Amino acid sequence: MSLLSMRYRSQVFEDYEKQSFIKVLLQTPPAAWDGIMLSEVQMLPIQEMLSGVVNRMDGFIMHLDGAVQLEYTVDSHYAKEPSSRGMLTLAPANTPMGFRWNGPTKNFGCFLAPALHQRIATEYTNRDPAQIELLPRVNFQDSLSENIMWTLLHELESGNLGGRLYVESLAQTLLIHTLVHYSSLAQVRSLPEGGGLTAAQVRIVRDFIDANVQHEIGLSELAASINFSQSYFSHQFKRSLGLTPHQYLIQVRVERARVLLEEGKLTVGEVATQVGFYDQSHLTHHFKRFYAVSPKVLREKTRMNLE
Repeated sequence: MSLLSMRYRSQVFEDYEKQSFIKVLLQTPPAAWDGIMLSEVQMLPIQEMLSGVVNRMDGFIMHLDGAVQLEYTVDSHYAKEPSSRGMLTLAPANTPMGFRWNGPTKNFGCFLAPALHQRIATEYTNRDPAQIELLPRVNFQDSLSENIMWTLLHELESGNLGGRLYVESLAQTLLIHTLVHYSSLAQVRSLPEGGGLTAAQVRIVRDFIDANVQHEIGLSELAASINFSQSYFSHQFKRSLGLTPHQYLIQVRVERARVLLEEGKLTVGEVATQVGFYDQSHLTHHFKRFYAVSPKVLREKTRMNLE
């Protein structure tokens, strides 16, 4: 278990072979299957934590060989634990994570375009897919997911004897299982209903986010601001605002970025840092989802109007 992908500028496999600690053993061509990429890699140990690791696709990683001590960070949570054959990691697209491992290891990855889980969420639930998030998990066991990953690895090694439909069916089964068990949808289903947050609690949480928007904000910090457990807080927050805490935080950051861009005093990169995004590309990804235009274009239009 180790690196998911470096912060690629476009597809997850761009510059993959150039990483000194990565040896690609086998992978699908970028356009082999629409929205599905498979890769088997050998990883050398690294000494420093790789922070801010981001996938452009939803990543499912399985540890194949090499017992290692794995260190990782997700949403301000740090852990160090052994990882071995069959252990899994779920890394949703655009979710920052950090990793370090102390020995050579071999991994298999299945990377799926976010549009796939959004389509499946639409077909198999009665909810808006934009409101259903895959939740990151590291170094866990799940027998069904593991079996699907071994089957996908066999398909990669066999040159896809089963054909495209077989791979797409396996990927769909993996995503349905993930949506049921490892998404905000699963989180809501497994928690007591409750009545949502009070107006005072909502105000406290909003004030906390507004005051710390430029920093890393973890679920534990938000829950602690009103003395809730993390899982109960997430459920009640969603009931009250119609968004997950992460979705709300992204919305706040994008809206604040728009205000700063319209003022025209900062570059796009400076705005990204000011509102808590990891870099300009991370801001651009979310900004275009909200406003259907890049922050650079908005800033240029604003400057022209000011002139």
